[in-house]
Amino acid sequence: HKYKNKLNTVACGRLVKVKNYKYLIDRFRTIKKKNANLWILGEGILRKDIQDYIDKTNLNKYVHLVGHVTNPVTWFANADLFIHASKHEGLPNVILEAISAGVPVVSLIHPGGTGEIFENLDIQDRWVQKIDWNDKWFDKMNSLVIEKLELNFGLEKIMNQYHNIFRINK
Repeated sequence: HKYKNKLNTVACGRLVKVKNYKYLIDRFRTIKKKNANLWILGEGILRKDIQDYIDKTNLNKYVHLVGHVTNPVTWFANADLFIHASKHEGLPNVILEAISAGVPVVSLIHPGGTGEIFENLDIQDRWVQKIDWNDKWFDKMNSLVIEKLELNFGLEKIMNQYHNIFRINK
């Protein structure tokens, strides 16, 4: 695989304005190392606009629109870093999936539930005002983060919360 000796960063989501991919591409352009790639997984109405932007900025060798992926967790597990640059989110499952796959994660600060994830996992230093190149972001998440992920966002916890909501509202 020709990308094996490169740092592979991954982003994932619909190709729509709120996901902030042009910002991410701009930041990647200013911070990229010659040995880094950005893989964007997903489809959406802005695909052509984003591809044109990649072409215009001469980043074709470094930024790749992959398209729809049935199992993005496989991509996450093989990535060196997952980057989330949305302008706002509810509770972004994609971040939970990336962390569960063992990939280091960094996210742009935005309204919604993302801050709760980073706070509950005690990784607030990865929830940032600006996407810059920071070598510490590539450090693997320790096993305590994965344990906290299961404790705070695991299936049993979430199902119990739903059960309590529906029981209360009867």
